Amino acid sequence: MSVRKCRLHHRLQHSVPFAVVLVALLAAPDVFAQNAPALRWELVNPFRFIHDQSSVDDLRDIYDGMALDKSTRPAYDLERDLQDRSEVAVQRNRATAVNCADRNATPEEKRQCFEPYAGWVERLARDNFSNTCWNPETGGFRNDVAACRDYVYPEAHYVRVWIENPQFLEGRLSTWLVDNRPLIGSQLEFRNCDAKYKRPFCVEIRVPYDANAPRKLTVSVSLSNGGLISLSEPIEVLDRLVVGLGDSYASGEGNPDRPARFTQGEKERDFLPALLAANIPAAVKGTQRPRKDRDAEGAARWLDLRCHRSMYSYQFKTALQMALRNPREAVTFVSYSCSGAVTDEIIDKWASAIERGGRVEPQLESLRKALTKDGKITREIDYLLLSTGGNDIEFSKYVTYAVLSGAALKLFSNPVLFRKGVNRRRIIRASDEGRFKRLLLGADGSYARLHRALLEAPSGLGGAPDESRRIRIKDCQPGHPCHRILLTPYPDILHDEKGNLCSAARKEFDNPFGEDRERWKRLLTLDTYVFRQIRDVQADAWITDKAGPGWTVVGATSVPTLTTAFALRSGVTSRP
Repeated sequence: MSVRKCRLHHRLQHSVPFAVVLVALLAAPDVFAQNAPALRWELVNPFRFIHDQSSVDDLRDIYDGMALDKSTRPAYDLERDLQDRSEVAVQRNRATAVNCADRNATPEEKRQCFEPYAGWVERLARDNFSNTCWNPETGGFRNDVAACRDYVYPEAHYVRVWIENPQFLEGRLSTWLVDNRPLIGSQLEFRNCDAKYKRPFCVEIRVPYDANAPRKLTVSVSLSNGGLISLSEPIEVLDRLVVGLGDSYASGEGNPDRPARFTQGEKERDFLPALLAANIPAAVKGTQRPRKDRDAEGAARWLDLRCHRSMYSYQFKTALQMALRNPREAVTFVSYSCSGAVTDEIIDKWASAIERGGRVEPQLESLRKALTKDGKITREIDYLLLSTGGNDIEFSKYVTYAVLSGAALKLFSNPVLFRKGVNRRRIIRASDEGRFKRLLLGADGSYARLHRALLEAPSGLGGAPDESRRIRIKDCQPGHPCHRILLTPYPDILHDEKGNLCSAARKEFDNPFGEDRERWKRLLTLDTYVFRQIRDVQADAWITDKAGPGWTVVGATSVPTLTTAFALRSGVTSRP
């Protein structure tokens, strides 16, 4: 099986959680008369994390134009379509380049000749992510943009209302009515729709919003002949608060919003490969590797550099598709996922920043600060997307065990010389003892501690519970299961789409870690005694007794549809 297929299988596994989570927001399609004027409405911007309206409009147009039924469009298809468009644009730019064979070409000409595939969110990453409501410099939401100042507690949403089939009005004049009163002269702010939407009878109304008591507006159009066109139901904007917490699988590690650039053709020495192979002469000489561009455009861009969090994370893409799927429900997305995080660093432990140095405060503390308004937390979380547990069992050391070879592997596998290293005997013993289950499940496991931290009030002055700082999740109470916490199990990264173990004879391993014909045996050991066990343990997180916290575990092998939707809406928890 090829490396390409193994990678594709890995990507497809990542796409599964997106579709499952989004099924929870299934909505019946509107039915309108075929040949009669009718009113329709939608949110102007259902995904306020991106405050640039043109970017939101582009995403909506692409999603609406996908050749699939809206109820079955998976996030992977959306991303593939967006990425294809990005690659076509790069190819078009390369095709117009000149002097590509000229060694004396300027850096700008070189960049056009070899323009990298920056990805579909690169546009949003420009100018320090100025088109989003996140400020990477402050590590918080922007207050320098009017559209972002009320991000977590939105004060209003604009809705767009228009007349469908206006050609059948036969020139009759119309007057917009809200709650049976003329819109002109009312206390509501409104504006005519931009001509780019090509809707001649269209108005955008600012609807005041309170998450705990959404306002309803009846909208109609009074015709000059005495007729009336009304919406079948009042306009009621729902704003879903979707929160993301977790580790590198949640943050998007390895997928910066804009990758580093290597267009200047420079080289640098890499001493690591020979050093790991204990080849000292070669290590002194070093191996020539491409060097990233030294200008400001060369560095990778991250939504949060400290945590390597990006908009390519499954959590971001899930929230985005939720917003695109239902144009009448907004999504407020808040994420503090951080690469390398253990569960305790979600709860109450500080973490070391991936870049820039310094420390990152516990994810729940950051979340509490974002949700606090006027000294207390009042808004409920609709869905909490979660990925954690791998770093609790020291996932990285098992990866190290797989890729090393030669003298470096012998050193790492020797428990006397390397205390945190592993070998086959230690791996099997940990599996037989049920180490992963003990660490994650049970009354004192990581998942149980996180469950309590998410639902119980933290300690305040004098040690008493501080209810004003308690995180609130819809339909969930302390001491009870919470089906709105959606745990995403780790994907099966060792098998291809046919279930075969991926090849260990791969250049990604051989260079820089050295060739090793026995590496496949170590992969088999890890598959049998590590990855299968962690997946089994995570699958049991749905159990509501002492063995698990009672979360919804997103299916990793199948995609439940209506069953999952009704389970999430009704509060019934079932095993996928």
